[in-house]
Amino acid sequence: METFSESRPLIPRNLSLIITAVLVCTIVFMAISPGLFDVDMPSWAVPVMCAVTAVAVAVCFLSYLKVEVDGETLRIFYIVVKVEIPLDQIIASRHGEINHIRNYGGYNLKGIKHKNYAALGEDYGVAMKVKGKRVVSISSARSEELFALLPNKEE
Repeated sequence: METFSESRPLIPRNLSLIITAVLVCTIVFMAISPGLFDVDMPSWAVPVMCAVTAVAVAVCFLSYLKVEVDGETLRIFYIVVKVEIPLDQIIASRHGEINHIRNYGGYNLKGIKHKNYAALGEDYGVAMKVKGKRVVSISSARSEELFALLPNKEE
C-alpha cells in the first residue's frame, strides 16, 4: 500500500519575513514619531499595533497545508480545518496547473461546492470530483505523486 505525505507553509518563508519586518518597522515608527514629529497619537495605538502584529506573524509562520493519503483516505489539514475524503468517494481526478483544473468545468450541474486548498505560490495541483456535488482542489509541489494514488483518473 503506497502512502503520500506532504506538509508546507501556506505563506513562503521569505514573504513571512518581509511581512514581519514591515510590521515591526511600523511599530517602531509609531513609537518614535510623537517625539520626533510632534504627532498626537492615541495612547492605545502602539499596543494595539503590537497585538495585531503578533497575530499576523503567528498566522504567517504557523499556518500549514498538509496532505496525506493512505490506502483508504485522503486527509487535508488546512490552517485549522481538517478534511477527510474516503478514496471510494472520488468520482474523477485530474492534475495540472491549478488555475486550469480547479473549476473542473465538465460537471455541468447546479449547486456544486468548490473547495480550494492552496499554498501561496504553488502552480500545480490535483482537482477531484467527489460524491455529493463537490469539487476539491489541492495545490502540491509533488502533484504527480499525489495524483498517482487517487482513483478514477481523467485526462
